Amino acid sequence: MKILLKAVRITDTQSPHHNTSKDLLIEEGHIKGIATSIDDPEATLISVPQLHVSQGWVDFKCGFNDPGSDEGGGLLKGLDDAAVGGFTHVGVLPDDQPATDSRSAVEYKFRTSSTHAVQIHPIGAISKGLHGKHLAEMADMKEAGTRWFSDNQALNARLYLQALQYSNDLNASIMIPAYSTDYQAVFQVNEGLASTRTGLPGHPSFDETLQVLQAIELAKYTGNPIHITGISCKESIPLIEQAKNAGVPLTCDVHAMNLCFTEERVLSFDTRFKVRPVLRSEEDRKNLILALKSGIIDAVVSDHHSVISDNKRVPFIEACFGALQLPSLYAGLTHFSGLGSDLVVELLSLRNRQTFGIPTHPIDARSFADLTLYLPNASVNDSPLADNALNPFATEPLIGKALGIIRGSNFILNQ
Repeated sequence: MKILLKAVRITDTQSPHHNTSKDLLIEEGHIKGIATSIDDPEATLISVPQLHVSQGWVDFKCGFNDPGSDEGGGLLKGLDDAAVGGFTHVGVLPDDQPATDSRSAVEYKFRTSSTHAVQIHPIGAISKGLHGKHLAEMADMKEAGTRWFSDNQALNARLYLQALQYSNDLNASIMIPAYSTDYQAVFQVNEGLASTRTGLPGHPSFDETLQVLQAIELAKYTGNPIHITGISCKESIPLIEQAKNAGVPLTCDVHAMNLCFTEERVLSFDTRFKVRPVLRSEEDRKNLILALKSGIIDAVVSDHHSVISDNKRVPFIEACFGALQLPSLYAGLTHFSGLGSDLVVELLSLRNRQTFGIPTHPIDARSFADLTLYLPNASVNDSPLADNALNPFATEPLIGKALGIIRGSNFILNQ
């Protein structure tokens, strides 16, 4: 199959064609040619005014609850949502039922998604059944194709130490959340304005800084890299900066929701904004954005979860954590965070790849086609976004949408 993209604006700082308008001819999964003008009557023509192209976007933190429940649509529905949002790669969390803690569980995810245009990256569980007692079959999961491990919940230092030592032999990576199990079981909102005004249990920022300090000490002790996921408060930032400057092998990410919204969103008990980590203050949000721009925070992830209406249209304290975000993440980030389209695209297409070890494919002749097509000035009102009752970005009109993705010989064009 041949695809001809006409007069597309290339947004890729790794490409010699960055910020130029070119025609791209894609054949057999590779970019065959880039020029000012290309004609090929045999190619499928895509000619859309103001169309942009970048390296394919990456989101490395999604929960599709498959296996477990088909109410949220399962793995394939999650990958469809990713394609609508312009993502060619997604990391999928292990907290399914049963947990992704074995070779067969990893193989199931690869097998189910094998024909989809979006490349899945299963994240394996650190502990058996996510129970936090014994190591899962990490070597078997690594042989099955996974390279990242996380329980998506805090573990004790002893088990983390074992996992880090084991992962070093496997050349694998460990992901640690920025909150403890002590508070995870009880908190609902930020400790501060939100907890005072709503009367709901609050999550103090010191719990996060304690987890960050533990991760830093574990990385220093073992010399093995650790990724901290879900940085949400300003107090964590100088700790991470000092550790990085001292050569500690550490990376971290921030959730899109914490860049876009603050605790004021939950004052009306809107369950769309019940997420983990909790939404914090405006000062925290601004400091997270500055840390992301400066590189102290390495990446941005969605923490998209396949939640359903029945679990959100209930009293706030009974509602599940999580939000549907993938279909509208680009527009939501651009609009609510104030980062701007070019920086959001750089984060999703390049910095996320570098942080999570996904190969880059600069847009140039003979490169593998791993591309996102997007329209930065288009309204997303008519796009197939998530149910507004579940979509935290649906509170305001949004501009900017993904038109489609190309990965190898796979091509999806959104309507």
